[in-house]
Amino acid sequence: MTNQSRTAVVRLVGEFTVILVGVFAALGADRWNQERIRVQSEVLHIEALVSDIRADAAAATEVLTFLPEAKAARDSLLAAVEGHGPLPSDLKAVIIRAWVTVVLPPTLTWSDLSRSGGSLLISDRGHRRDIAEYYAVREEAERFMGRGELRGRYPFVEAQYQIGILENPPRTDAPEAFLSFPDMRTRLIGLGGHYAVMEAYLPVLREASDAVLERLGEEGG
Repeated sequence: MTNQSRTAVVRLVGEFTVILVGVFAALGADRWNQERIRVQSEVLHIEALVSDIRADAAAATEVLTFLPEAKAARDSLLAAVEGHGPLPSDLKAVIIRAWVTVVLPPTLTWSDLSRSGGSLLISDRGHRRDIAEYYAVREEAERFMGRGELRGRYPFVEAQYQIGILENPPRTDAPEAFLSFPDMRTRLIGLGGHYAVMEAYLPVLREASDAVLERLGEEGG
């Protein structure tokens, strides 16, 4: 082989090597960029889930804090209906305090992830399991609290619209209508059942939110 031929071969080998190095470098850069995007997306979704769960905890805490006041309002109304005391002078305000309920924020982030299979984006299997278990607890709490609201709160609220106590100004005969309304005592007792369901499930939900937030590296309180 002549020197010219050897030079041509070396040049071809060199060019081929450069091409290979460029291809592998491009593939490596692409894989790195895809991994960077995946990690960024995972971080954003976990941050959104943490924000959602913290909002759940805040809603549960707010209602648990207000429940004693709601129960006192309901007790004063029940006492009046049973003839053990007068109706509160601020009847409309007391009625509104008594019908407290909890409205948890929508599960937008987790619902979107679950529906699209995007929950697999969360690489830590333990985190996926913890988050899924939390939302299972939340779903159960919502289901039972919703039943409690339908059986307890809703019939009581419905009666107030029929009585006219919520009109502005309230009807002049509203206090008398409240006392004589059919099954008002039963409706007030059912309202107490609604409180009992929230008192049973909201602490469980709060405990579950604290636990998952701690495992995700956040403060739950």
